[in-house]
Amino acid sequence: NGVADTDFILYVVGKECSANAAAGGDGIYAYAGPCEYDQFVRPTVGYMVVCLDDVGEVPLSAEDTQKNTYVQTHELTRLLGFSMDLLEYYTDITTNEVYGATE
Repeated sequence: NGVADTDFILYVVGKECSANAAAGGDGIYAYAGPCEYDQFVRPTVGYMVVCLDDVGEVPLSAEDTQKNTYVQTHELTRLLGFSMDLLEYYTDITTNEVYGATE
């Protein structure tokens, strides 16, 4: 039945991505995607891959810290449901009508 008292589970992994053709090769800083949804098509489980070869040299410069914060926030926001792919499933809580319903 899942994890008690939990709304969202995020799995994060760091790996080398430059040679990974599935990840798009060079220039990819991170990528993410949902794994499971609830009955309202809200993501409940997701994954994020942080491309270690594009993180920067440790200790991170202010510029690299800002870039990594932006990239990971962007990916997390998408995982929490702010995604063009999910817009059609958003539900108006006052009417229970799905915004993207056309029938």
